[in-house]
Amino acid sequence: MEAANTSAKTAGGELERSKTISFPRIQGYHKGMKQFTAIVHRGEPGEGGYWATCLEVPGANGQGETKKECLGSLGEAIKLLLETEREEAFRLDPQAETAELRLA
Repeated sequence: MEAANTSAKTAGGELERSKTISFPRIQGYHKGMKQFTAIVHRGEPGEGGYWATCLEVPGANGQGETKKECLGSLGEAIKLLLETEREEAFRLDPQAETAELRLA
């Protein structure tokens, strides 16, 4: 299992305590590629729950009644999108190569 630390700012701008959520390892990806930024929103008044998006993976979103459920849903969406994009890239160009890119 991969662990992701999460933190969020409250409406007043204070930083909430970080929490660690575990997700299954994304097979086929470098183990260092495991940290993503989740933007977690509260549901509309009267609806409740949470919804979240990921800055590093456009199109990935999750939702749930709790933050943990929401982040788990987002993690599954990220995993699915990354696997699909990788398969599509090699389908379009079977001669393509992978390279590791690290940013400081």
